[in-house]
Amino acid sequence: MTDLDDLTFCGWDIAGASRARFESIRAVVHEHAAGSAFIETCQRLEVLHLGSCGCEAPVRVAGAAALLRLAELAAGLHSAVLGERQVFAQVRGALPVAAVPLRRLTAPAIGAARHLRREADLAADSGHLLDLALTAAGATPGGHILVVGTGSVARLVVSRGFALGFASATVAGRQRPDWLDSATCFVPLAELRSAAASAALVLCLSADAPDLAVHDFPRTDLLIDLGTPRRAAPGCTAAVSLAEIGHSVAADPEQSARRGQLRRRLAELLASRTGAAAAGVTPGVQRLREEIERVRAAEVERAVRLRPHLDRVSVEHLTRSLVNQLFHHPTQRLRTSGDPAFVARVTALFDADARHGQEARP
Repeated sequence: MTDLDDLTFCGWDIAGASRARFESIRAVVHEHAAGSAFIETCQRLEVLHLGSCGCEAPVRVAGAAALLRLAELAAGLHSAVLGERQVFAQVRGALPVAAVPLRRLTAPAIGAARHLRREADLAADSGHLLDLALTAAGATPGGHILVVGTGSVARLVVSRGFALGFASATVAGRQRPDWLDSATCFVPLAELRSAAASAALVLCLSADAPDLAVHDFPRTDLLIDLGTPRRAAPGCTAAVSLAEIGHSVAADPEQSARRGQLRRRLAELLASRTGAAAAGVTPGVQRLREEIERVRAAEVERAVRLRPHLDRVSVEHLTRSLVNQLFHHPTQRLRTSGDPAFVARVTALFDADARHGQEARP
């Protein structure tokens, strides 16, 4: 049986890293054993694995500390935007393809992070990076904003830009995105240089997007680079990268105090979950969800074994979404029923040990 002491977490801060540094760290991350969980965000590269390793990660913790670190990451406590929703999704998305023992060990961390996010109302998204960038640059929103990129971060930044007070927006990309509305202009990436001058130019490019040269940019007063690796800066009045945003957040005493408070609460939630699991005392509703997850994971294993052509990640996401749709409301009603006897009767219907005992009777 795999023990919590076997769990190791290795992490690198890549915010604002150059292309060469980013690629070298990414290569080291993926040298870790198969079955590890590889987590990649625009600010960090992380790998969660079982056993020791010889990498030179600046952050390496093991055992209970590794579990807490994962919970903090999933809760968005290490993100520039406190509680960033997209980071929680990225962490969860990395776990389904990890080894089964690793997934079982990390389940309490994801549960504790979800609990904290709900309890503390941590619902900010990546679009709020725009707020932080403007604060770091000492700039005020207004005028025209040009967003380079067509993914989810670009969509959120455009929406946030209008909410903050930018009067107009243009999106540049290879293809016009489906989410673009009539209030926002579009320019093909090949014609970026000819786009109108802007008060702010925001780069929302994925890690694998090609780099842009200085002469590709139109005139702008402020460049905000929300991608990693960082791109070349045009000759503008000011430039802000993810690294500068991170430094600005770290220097804010209110932010530091708030994050410290949330870390302490998260540690309490995690200790409660891991303590109950170690003692074999699991609340009925949690036991029900764990049994449902056990069945779902087993069926995924069976499906990909019998049909190797299936994309495992897609099957994981599809089945997880279906299970959540079916069981979310029933389990919420059980949690709030206030009737322990009723909860016990319902959860007993899903008790694997009881079912197996009945099946073994002559």
